[in-house]
Amino acid sequence: MYPRTVGSRLLRSMLWPAVVWAAAAAVWLRYALGATFLYDDWAYVANATFHLGETQSYRPGFSVVTGAMTSLFGTHQLRYYLAVDLIAATVPAALYVALRRLRVGTVTALIAAALMVVMPRSDSLHLWWTASPIAVALTLGLLGVAAGGRFVDGGRRAMAWLAASLGLVAAAVLTYESTAVLILLGPALIAFSVRRRRTLVLSALHVAVVIPAAWLMYTRTNPGNVANGTPAGQWPSRLGSLLVDAWRIFFTDLPGQIGVAGLVSGLLVAAAAAAAAVLLGRRVDQGTGARQRIVTSAVSAALLLAAGFAAFVPFIPANGYYAPSAPGVGNRVNAAAAIFFASAAALVAGRLVELGAERRRGAAPLLAAAGAGLAATLLAVGTRESLADATEFSSAARLRDQTLASTQSALQSAPPGSVLLLGDYARYRGDQLVPILAESWYTQGAIQIRYHDPSLQAAPVDPTNLCTATGIALAPGGTPVPYPRVHVIDVGRAAAVPIGDQASCRSLLPQQVAVFIDARL
Repeated sequence: MYPRTVGSRLLRSMLWPAVVWAAAAAVWLRYALGATFLYDDWAYVANATFHLGETQSYRPGFSVVTGAMTSLFGTHQLRYYLAVDLIAATVPAALYVALRRLRVGTVTALIAAALMVVMPRSDSLHLWWTASPIAVALTLGLLGVAAGGRFVDGGRRAMAWLAASLGLVAAAVLTYESTAVLILLGPALIAFSVRRRRTLVLSALHVAVVIPAAWLMYTRTNPGNVANGTPAGQWPSRLGSLLVDAWRIFFTDLPGQIGVAGLVSGLLVAAAAAAAAVLLGRRVDQGTGARQRIVTSAVSAALLLAAGFAAFVPFIPANGYYAPSAPGVGNRVNAAAAIFFASAAALVAGRLVELGAERRRGAAPLLAAAGAGLAATLLAVGTRESLADATEFSSAARLRDQTLASTQSALQSAPPGSVLLLGDYARYRGDQLVPILAESWYTQGAIQIRYHDPSLQAAPVDPTNLCTATGIALAPGGTPVPYPRVHVIDVGRAAAVPIGDQASCRSLLPQQVAVFIDARL
């Protein structure tokens, strides 16, 4: 009887995480079915396919994930994006597990998980396969927090849970450094803990593991990361700009997107919640306990917000292009912060719903309505914005396929060692600046894969290309590529444009410059 009881408890504990995972995967599946490689994807796959070297070796876990995927899937784009769909869906499920283990209510944990599914400021995690290791890292970190919660609860296996927690947190940081801030989830929710001293001990042990792991990432495995990062004297201003940027996009831009659909959704759900509180609520005397829970939730929400802003601290010494407002694939840097912001909003909404559902009289129905309406409004706004992002990524995928098809139509076969310069096409797509074929290093990977020839080079036609007496210099100061090796592709006309000498280069190359953005929907 005992094993059956343990098994049934385990199944019950896995039910909601499984539901969250399946729901997230189902929501994102439509995009995955039509996605194609973009940005770093081409370079990673080309490097693996033609054994050209490893990318991102200074993030050991990152290399393990990308290496496993390239080994399993080769150049089959659909398989990558189906895997991305399933991997990214583990993040909201793991968030639910972590919040429940930290003694947050079921309703609150479900709202937080749902908000993470539609969070538009970090949605490149499921729109871009090269970001999937970040989803893996977030899942590991959240499960590490959950295992730490088991240690805090005590019991015969407390030390085993502690070891698991420390190991998972270290693995998360060695996969992607921004996940280090997930160790703040426990302290932010310390008011819910029944053993607060153990929570603080756990936090200290987490810090003791995270600092060496992060230092290893930045120094020994990639010394250039420190040399090329933001100078220490600029760190205060760098932090200030990151926080202002985060405030704007999460707390100004998103609320500003609330439209008719969001308001109507919120009002309808609020009305339903108020009715449910009246009809189904239990007669419970809230008394001092209710006020205590409200204070606990308010303090915890404030700490979660602070932790969300702290999520950008790991990017202070990093390269300057890490920014909260980075559009398109760049919004992956917001994922850790989004976990805290979603949890803070869910804590407020969920607590109001739970309190309102406890009794029928007084302001209880209004509390339930306010919480449910807030959650519904945020979900409606997030859904609209994340769908808009997915639409731009899908449009970019179609344009990317057209660009590559036009290139191959213009030049059926390229002699080994050729250089293909792509012109007369859009390098980015839409307001989110989703890359089509924007930069040389992964445009080259795309061409190598399409022609199955690692000896080929490729780049967009750019104003920095120089016409010299002997050939085309792809970059200022670069060695010119002899004209006979260069094939300029007019993507718009699906034609190869011959350039045989400096005069024809100077007359034709400016006409083929790849435009920056395609703004069509």
